[in-house]
Amino acid sequence: MRYKSIVNSFQKSLVIIIVTLVSIAFYLNPLTSGLASFVLGGLLTYTLLNEFYVIEGNVLNITKGFERKAINVHDIELLNCVKVRDNVLVEIYGKEQKVVVKPKLTLEFIAHLKKVNPDIHIQNFNLADSMLDRVADIK
Repeated sequence: MRYKSIVNSFQKSLVIIIVTLVSIAFYLNPLTSGLASFVLGGLLTYTLLNEFYVIEGNVLNITKGFERKAINVHDIELLNCVKVRDNVLVEIYGKEQKVVVKPKLTLEFIAHLKKVNPDIHIQNFNLADSMLDRVADIK
């Protein structure tokens, strides 16, 4: 299952700044600086906005821009949920690693991980186990 990431206001602001600067560079000199700015701006925008998480079998694949990371779900020991403004970020603690993800469907994401590995502990998230079970039953 593929889970999209939350795009926060900082990322949206950066994309607006990039588009503005690329437009100005393209207007001033379309052939050289405009084309180079367009390519670099596209790469930066892709890096900022291309973030998603895929759970396939026992593996959680995390894609953030050009960076890709695979984590065995059975190696995950703890999920720490942190509320930042209106968003819930999930810190994933495993064997000698820590990764922060921000899935749009946080409950479903956590329930899916718990379904694969029931031994995962959830911290700082006021959820009853029955609620996680109901979300997992929806799948």
